[in-house]
Amino acid sequence: GIEVGHIFYLGDKYSAALGAKVQSKEGQNIVVKMGCYGIGVSRLIGAIIEASHDDKGIIWPASVAPFKAIIINLKSGDAE
Repeated sequence: GIEVGHIFYLGDKYSAALGAKVQSKEGQNIVVKMGCYGIGVSRLIGAIIEASHDDKGIIWPASVAPFKAIIINLKSGDAE
């Protein structure tokens, strides 16, 4: 498989240092827990290409295609 994203639990390492708190139902101020996430755009593109290609090249799924275009050969039998 390919890792295209990640999630990390940061706990209160940064929120405690910044004094970030919320009030609990009991009225106590508690330090918030933090997490972070990210998506690797270049990894995501690589995964799409790996899943959507043939011997002629990339077949972009419509949902991520950079352009919507159709190429039609008007001269039958001519590869150019």
